[in-house]
Amino acid sequence: MPKYIDVHHHILPPFYRDALNNAGIPKKYGITLPEWSVNSSKKIMEKYDIESAITSISTPAVCIGDKEFSKNLARQCNDFAAELSNQYPETYGAFATLPLPHIDAAINEIKYALDLLKMEGVTFLSNYEGLLLGNEIFYPVYNELNKRHAVVFIHPTIPSPCCSEMNFLPASMFEFICDTSRTVINMLFSGIFEKYKNIKFIIPHAGGTIPYLAGRINLYETLIPTLKENIPKGAYHYLKNLYYDTAMSTSTATLNCLREFVPIENILVGTDYPFVIDKGIEEQLKLLEQYPHFSSSEKECINHGNMRRLFPNLG
Repeated sequence: MPKYIDVHHHILPPFYRDALNNAGIPKKYGITLPEWSVNSSKKIMEKYDIESAITSISTPAVCIGDKEFSKNLARQCNDFAAELSNQYPETYGAFATLPLPHIDAAINEIKYALDLLKMEGVTFLSNYEGLLLGNEIFYPVYNELNKRHAVVFIHPTIPSPCCSEMNFLPASMFEFICDTSRTVINMLFSGIFEKYKNIKFIIPHAGGTIPYLAGRINLYETLIPTLKENIPKGAYHYLKNLYYDTAMSTSTATLNCLREFVPIENILVGTDYPFVIDKGIEEQLKLLEQYPHFSSSEKECINHGNMRRLFPNLG
């Protein structure tokens, strides 16, 4: 059975769960927080031959209070994740949580998490209070990450404002995909991928709709030539250089689209545990293994090889 390295593996420490419940987040998002513990995480990894995982805090991250609250909660989350990595170095790495959109606090946390704790990278949400990731407010944060050749894992969140007529459906069904795509396109034409060449960006859920829309996006370089100003190498160049995970995205149609657009070396396995439960992980990995258009060597790259190259110190 193939061994996997999971780039999209969430944790829910008890103090963080309490903070979400106290802020009324489950009701606001219309979700039930899944059960999580270190033991349950390790059991699911053993069951599905996931040899290691990079942990992260899911949406809404620490954007549930004022600046001081967010800053303190981010520090707690990062200390917890780093300690988990230290305790089980063969099993876990960790992406740091940042107290965005508070820029100075986020920069301080980058220095702490990446320089002192030696975490694998940082997590961004797809928007912060409606600000997409191409907004110039985030440039100082990108400067710090670019200096460190950092990895940024982008995680979707609810767009602002959300269409009220669709609120009866969970945002994770399609709004997350839309917001992921929206923020990547915003970053592209804002010149983020050109300005900050040292940062490696991981886009979840097979890139949202990016592989499907890439041709349409590329066409607009011709239709509106001024769009090319911030992407001198062309949209395809920048979008193909991003990394894409497979979380909740292993249907044949989705993998066909991803495979046609993205280099094999840029596809990573993600499970979205524990928000995707046991049976869902089984189904995702089964579909990935049964997909007929990846060769055995390509599957090895996707399952673990690409992650080992991207994170040589993991494990």
